[in-house]
Amino acid sequence: MPNEDSCVFKDICDFFHPQLLATGVVAHCKQATDQAHKLLGPIVKQFKAVTNCAECVRHGKMCEIKMAKINFSGIPCIDFAAIGSHGREGGDTALAMLAWLGLRLLLQEPIIVVENVIQFPASLLAEYLGDAGQQRGLYYIDQHIDTSSNYGLPVSRERKWLVLTHRVKTLAVISPLSDFVKRFHRVVGFTWKSFFVSSDAVVKDALEKSAVRKKSRHAILAEAGKAPALDIHNAESWELALTEVEHANLQSYQDSFPGGIFSLYQTLVKGRGSYGYTDIMQTLIKNVGYYWGDMRPHASRWLLPMECLLTQGFPVMEEVLARPTTSFNFERAGGLGERRH
Repeated sequence: MPNEDSCVFKDICDFFHPQLLATGVVAHCKQATDQAHKLLGPIVKQFKAVTNCAECVRHGKMCEIKMAKINFSGIPCIDFAAIGSHGREGGDTALAMLAWLGLRLLLQEPIIVVENVIQFPASLLAEYLGDAGQQRGLYYIDQHIDTSSNYGLPVSRERKWLVLTHRVKTLAVISPLSDFVKRFHRVVGFTWKSFFVSSDAVVKDALEKSAVRKKSRHAILAEAGKAPALDIHNAESWELALTEVEHANLQSYQDSFPGGIFSLYQTLVKGRGSYGYTDIMQTLIKNVGYYWGDMRPHASRWLLPMECLLTQGFPVMEEVLARPTTSFNFERAGGLGERRH
């Protein structure tokens, strides 16, 4: 529940112990992140790296961080993601990771839930919090790789989930996480094509705005007085509204994955790219750009902003909420009647 009096801290690295900061090793590791785990790791494991106090933005003073019953953490993923820095344990977020590990050792929450990309190594948590070698850790660690398409949404977003349970502060785990989540599985009853639901007026406005971009193929033809009239039901109009780079990427995707859905800001060079080739699409990322759905022979186009929110499960369009999609969308017994995607 929201708590207006709760503390708001700035940088997790502010929790590094003042005596440790005075040695200069943290400043050094900030510049040489590849050495952070080697130099600071032993200090973290000795419970000497962090303190439980840091500057609080809300209260304007040094405040103490409290132990939560459950710590639900989204720790840094950019160093481990496939489309990321590839720095892994020695990447730019190494210091933040070590500060987070230090706080977990200091506070020892009963349960810690971690979500990250599938490339994130569970061994990193085991080294500091779980069993590593001959050393008995503070936590049992269970992991499971899951995706939103297992729960009725035609969007794939694979993530690694790790649940850490304290050996002393919690009871024994009844069943593995992978068995537990199966109880909530839902069959996908529709495809990514179902997200293209905007009205003709909204679609027309989006097409026209894209076509007048300075580098669009339509704008270039318009300067020469050769631009045809735009028609939202004409596939050529949508392709003319793209830039040459976007159009080249589109053609590359269409040749390799006809009938798929593609990010036109991501190229297929060297096997990269962002695309869905079945009824299930890939999740959106911040630099996805235009996400084009190849629906030939019908007019194809990209997802509009509100439609993009729908793909992520945000209930933002009333016309979509009015129709059932998964079993979560039906009225509940007892008058709850919540609509969910």
